[in-house]
Amino acid sequence: MIGVVKSPFYPDKTEKGLGIQQFLANGEEIVRTFKSVDMNVFFTNKRIILAYIEKSLGEVKIEFVSYRSIERFTYLSSENLNTYNVEVFFPNCIVLQFTFSSQSEAFNFIKLLDGHI
Repeated sequence: MIGVVKSPFYPDKTEKGLGIQQFLANGEEIVRTFKSVDMNVFFTNKRIILAYIEKSLGEVKIEFVSYRSIERFTYLSSENLNTYNVEVFFPNCIVLQFTFSSQSEAFNFIKLLDGHI
């Protein structure tokens, strides 16, 4: 399982999961894609897929996480800096922080989470 994730995730509008398609089940579609320095997160209509580099082995690891494993999420805004963050909490103290440049984009992401939890 992934360890502590310190870098924020930003929406990835350039790549819609190219290369991850082989891991999708029948009828599964990528809904949102996010990138950080060393990890990609794919939210599908069925689950969450984490792709990250295992530094000790130098290879890409893929993990599948159920929406049900989300313990909670919080919304944080800094209107002075025009950043809006959604922190998603998973078991084992894993927290992923997703950063948005608009409030409506953050709220759309929250609606995605609400629809699956």
